[in-house]
Amino acid sequence: MPSSSKPRHKRRIKTTGNRSLRTLPWQTHAVFRPLEAILDELETHGTLTVVAKGTQAGMPVFQPTGDNEWYAAAPALRGLIEMFELHEGRTGKALPLEPLRLLAKKMEVDMPIFSDDTKAIRACMPALVAELHTFPKDYAKELVQVTQTAVEFERLEVTA
Repeated sequence: MPSSSKPRHKRRIKTTGNRSLRTLPWQTHAVFRPLEAILDELETHGTLTVVAKGTQAGMPVFQPTGDNEWYAAAPALRGLIEMFELHEGRTGKALPLEPLRLLAKKMEVDMPIFSDDTKAIRACMPALVAELHTFPKDYAKELVQVTQTAVEFERLEVTA
């Protein structure tokens, strides 16, 4: 190589798991968009999509964007709540989770959901999104894994 040419060296940027979720907005979107879709459906149609047949007939469900699977809405919402409760316990911060708890309970026992309920959830979502943005990616992943493990243990205890 001639001395007048500079060598072409690409800098490699190390990506660590300590990036905050603020820099990964698609992951925050993946967490809250299904909840927003459920709220949109409640506010525009006044109904929720439910399972028509099987052992879970009448259970509200949702379908994440880009996914062909349907998921039970109440257990998914409970998982989100438990993840934030775990974070509350670790940090001592109080988060506005009561409207989410109320919605999950109403879904589980098939109670009517009113516009005041959806407004309360929409009012608390910015605080939850802001808190989620402060999570490092590894911390968020750990919270999800601990929550999933707790749910599986709970499921095993029920079936045993």
